[in-house]
Order: sequence, then structure tokens, then C-alpha cells
Amino acid sequence: MKKKLTFIIFVLFFIFLFLFNFLYEYELQDNTENLIYDSKGNILKGIKNISYENYNSIPNNINQIIKEIEDKRFYSHFGIDIKAISRAIHSNIFLGNRQGASTIDQQSIKLSQSAFFDRSILQKIKENFIAINLNTHNSKEDIFLYYINNLEFPNQVRGLNSACLVYFDNNCENLFLSELLFLVSIYQTGTNPLNNNNFDQLKKRSKLLCNQISNLDFVSDNICKNIYNLPPLSSNDIYHNFDNLANHYVDYIQSSKNNNSKNFDLDLHNMINNIIKNTFEYRNMQGMNDCCILVLDNTGEVLTMNICRSYEDLFAGQVNACTSRRQTGSVAKPFLYLYAMKELNLNSESILEDKPIEYILEGENIYAPKNFSQTYAGDVKLAQALGSSLNVPTVKLLNDVGVGNYINFIEKLRINVGKENKDKLEKNHEFFNERNLGLSAGLGTYEMSPLNFAKLWKIFFDINEYDFLDSYEVQIKEVYDILTKNSYRNLSFGIDSFMSVPGWAVKTGTSRRFVDGWTCGANKQKGLIVCVWAGNYNGTAMMDSGVNTAGYLWNLVVNNL
Repeated sequence: MKKKLTFIIFVLFFIFLFLFNFLYEYELQDNTENLIYDSKGNILKGIKNISYENYNSIPNNINQIIKEIEDKRFYSHFGIDIKAISRAIHSNIFLGNRQGASTIDQQSIKLSQSAFFDRSILQKIKENFIAINLNTHNSKEDIFLYYINNLEFPNQVRGLNSACLVYFDNNCENLFLSELLFLVSIYQTGTNPLNNNNFDQLKKRSKLLCNQISNLDFVSDNICKNIYNLPPLSSNDIYHNFDNLANHYVDYIQSSKNNNSKNFDLDLHNMINNIIKNTFEYRNMQGMNDCCILVLDNTGEVLTMNICRSYEDLFAGQVNACTSRRQTGSVAKPFLYLYAMKELNLNSESILEDKPIEYILEGENIYAPKNFSQTYAGDVKLAQALGSSLNVPTVKLLNDVGVGNYINFIEKLRINVGKENKDKLEKNHEFFNERNLGLSAGLGTYEMSPLNFAKLWKIFFDINEYDFLDSYEVQIKEVYDILTKNSYRNLSFGIDSFMSVPGWAVKTGTSRRFVDGWTCGANKQKGLIVCVWAGNYNGTAMMDSGVNTAGYLWNLVVNNL
């Protein structure tokens, strides 16, 4: 009975396999033309027309090297390599060594856009079926061509021929064997060769690969023994020019669910890059090595995303300051003020006290907020308190409305206006809550990324889009008006500062000890939001406050728009 049941299962399996192969044809989606463009048609990601046109155009050395390394029995199997699978199972289970058995056919499926990206057992079974299907409807030559043209490399490079040109500025057939093996090591590991910390690791892997292909005619023992003394000898040997391709932004949209670059302006990005380069001496003098400069339209779409540190920088070039969470400092005060104005029935003419005050906290600790200037202005208008960024009145407003209520309001803004993920914000709330932050939340200990924060400034353009803000219309208009008036900033910033640009509602902020500097602003007439964060990735303090660090860059940007 058991034998009969087993036989029936095998028969049904092969019937299914037969029907699957001949009634369904899996199509590999070509990614070589999967380019990302800006609003003017400039290419942000991908390099056009440098893939191999047909199988015969692939250099013979590439053909032999890749097949020897990736799939020796490429021409003898039908998509899955039974021998390799058996060896991998034995190695993984009995020897405790991790070993793969993917064929070039299976790897091609993973490279296809329509492939699944989870690595579950079910997915691997699916890939086996699809690999067989692929062989039923395509020649081995076509599958290999697809594979070579769609190999993925760091720095938005796709295809082996593209990699040869981008990393070594030469066609693959003209490269040294050591350089070709270096490229294979890159795509196998996904390791960026521009980081010196990764370079030695890639060279070691190149040597292992060289030993693996030592039976090929053009590979000598001498080459493999001396591979460390063959190019590339350092990351300086690698040809690269990535800065003008907005790589930080491309990384961001590729990792986000909303993969949309139609509003991005590469010309604007390059203009701001020039500003960053031309301010090197000033930034160095201020101890400001890192920054994020964002320009958004009035719907919150990114027009440009610029980072002070080059993408090629060996220390932290691929860190994106615009998506990294930082303390907001006083730049967040406009949102506290508009909330407090609504809840406490205040307006720009309301009088607030800027006098010494103490708050008794939990455990009988005393909190006595102080202004940045260490002086007090007495009775001031609310507009002056906000415009001049006075800390004492701000903390009093927060105490009156309640820290928890204010944080809930900010989180509501982030979900409804900033379109942030609710689940992620709930996790964020585990630390950034009333108990942990207390009254310091009014002075910016609440953290956000520059990008998420900049999107909140959309409320100054069209609140009709957000139903819960209908009752805040008067306060939003008043806060915007306060932030456009230079006269309200005089108490702290004098009659002239980097924020003094007509037409812009702007606020600056600084976190404790000058670690973070911010300046953000909105312009209704231009329909633009410009937000700048300045600081250092390693947490080193700058020499001055946000108005003279981030504000300096902000001023240059808005005056050049």
C-alpha cells in the first residue's frame, strides 16, 4: 500500500512538473535598462547601453571564469544541479559547513525583478521549479547572457561589463585576471571596494577564487601566488566618479517603498554640491564635517538630498545624514507653539514670562531652564518668545499643555503629515515618551531624522489635506507669520542673521553642547521647504550654534534657488 501511494505521489509530481513547464513560461525581467531618472530625464542610477548585446559578445575569459567559479556543470544540468545539491546537504548536515548549490539559472531568477527575495525553504523549492521552467523555454546562452548583464554591484552598478567600466574604466577583456577576480569577489559578497576596511577582504577572496580556477589554460600558479602584488593594489587604483549621481538619494529611494524620483532635480543637486565644496574652509573652521541639505516641494516630495560627506569617503561615506535620527533642538519649537496656542487659547500678542523659574520633578529633582544667552527678557510677546527662541517661556508652555499631549501631537503629525509608519513610531515611543524626556522635550531632546522633520513643514502650505488640523488653521497661519518676521528674532539673533531672508518662515535650533545644528524654513510663494542639519557623525561638538552652522548653509541655498 505504501509503495503504491509513493508511486502515485511521484506520478502526480511529474504530471505537475510537466504541466508547469509547458503551460507556463517564466520570463526573466531585464534590469539592464532599469534606470532611475530625475525630473528632467537625467540618469540617477544605472548606466545605459554597456551590457553585452548577445552571448557571442561576452569575452571568452569572462565566459570561462564565471562558469568555473559559479556553475561548472552549467551546460549539463537542466536548471538545478542534483550533484551540487547532494554535496551541499552532506556538507551542511554532516560536516557543519555552510555550502550553497545554486546554479547560474537559479541565481538569474534571484536577480530578476519579479523574483521573490525571501530565502525560505518554500522559496528555494519555487526557484527549483522555475529554474527547470527557464531551461525548457530558453537556451543556456540566453540564460548566461541575462546573468552576466544583471549581476549586482555596490554603488548602483549592474552588469559585469558595467562594473569593468565603472570600477576600472576599461572593457572586461582588457583587465588583468586579478582585477576580474576582484570584481567577482565584489558581486559575490556585496562588499563596497571603496571602503579601505573592505579592500583586504576582497583581495583575500580574489586569491581563493584564483586557486579555484587554476585549471584554466590562461591561469598560472604564479599569478595566484602573487595576486596581492597585482592590481588593484589599493582603493586608489579603482576608477570611480559617483558624486554627481546622487547616490545617497538613490540608496534612499531604493530602500523605501515609495520608489519615486520624478521630482528630483539633478541640476539643483549639483548646484548644492558646489555650495558644499566651496564652504569647506568655513565648515572646517566651525568643526562641521557632516550635514544634510534637503529641498522639498510643498507636497513633501524630495527635490534634492545632499550630504556634506562624499559617498566615496572611507570613514562613513554611505551614511545618509538625512535619514539618520538626531536631536531636533529648538528647530521643533514652532510645532509646540502652534499646539500650545490652540490648547491654551493664545495668540502672537499674548504675554509670556521670561523669568527664572524652577520645576520640581519626580524624586524632588529641580529643573531650571535657562535661555541660550543666560539672560532673561521679562514679559515678552509670544511672537518674540518663538522668534527669538527663548527657552524659559517654551518650557512653561510645555508644562501647561503637558509633555505627553505634545508628544502625541507630534506623533500624529508624523503619521498624518509625514506619512511615517505607525508601527515604527510606536516602537520609537518606547523611548521618546513623557517619562524619559520630561520638560526637555520642549527644547528638542525629541529625535527625528531631517527628512521626517522637513516633511512636517508641509502644514504651512495646505492644511485642508489633513482633517485633524482644521481647528489649527488660525494658529498655523500665525506661527508662519511669526517665523517670517525678522523683528521677532532681534532679542536673540540681532537685526541681521543668516535667517534674514525675505519671504521665508524659518527657525533654527541647536542641541546640547553644539552637537546638532538645524535651520529649516518654508516659503509659500516658492512652494519650497529647505531644511539643513549640521554636525559630526562621531558626535563631536561644533564651534557654534545652529544659526551659524546649519544656518550658514541654509542661507546660501535659499539665496541660490
